[in-house]
Amino acid sequence: MVGDGAVGLSGVLAARRLGAGRIIALGRNPVRQEVAREFGATDVVEERGEAATEAVMELTRGVGVDGEMFFRNKGVRGGSAPARAYIPELLPDVLEGRINPGRAPSRPCPRREPVMTAHPPETA
Repeated sequence: MVGDGAVGLSGVLAARRLGAGRIIALGRNPVRQEVAREFGATDVVEERGEAATEAVMELTRGVGVDGEMFFRNKGVRGGSAPARAYIPELLPDVLEGRINPGRAPSRPCPRREPVMTAHPPETA
């Protein structure tokens, strides 16, 4: 798993849920490394570039990895997300403590427009 932001860490969760035997997370942030391990990473590599490749090859005794996921922050994008389709499968894991979604790091996104409400605030 290349990338230790919220999306990369979600990839670690997905890999674990799908039964990956070994999950190698690449990242340098100690807090995110801890979260990656909590989410299912079996190994964490701090190196970058060619040094990261060498570290992964050493961990895998020269075999390498079966698959790779690379996540890079490209900014916030909108679009539909069929979350309701996944709730029946994922909610039990959250409720039973197997997944703690609050552990994924994120950055606050400042609001650029006023928030619209269904009911205007009462005036005195």
